[in-house]
Amino acid sequence: MKIGEVARRTGVAPRLVRYYEQQGLLTAERAANGYRRYDEADVERVERVAGKVRAGIPTRLVKAAAR
Repeated sequence: MKIGEVARRTGVAPRLVRYYEQQGLLTAERAANGYRRYDEADVERVERVAGKVRAGIPTRLVKAAAR
């Protein structure tokens, strides 16, 4: 699925999904045209990360805890 679908399903803005990827919290596959491609596991990951961030945990700590 594309980033817009992930954003719609998780309630997280597409820009924030890109930010999570930039921070190393999410890895997206790329289609031949360069578009990001996500699967169900990525949707669950965005939900978990967003929940932790909403709870006040900085992304750097979310990343450290995921290791």
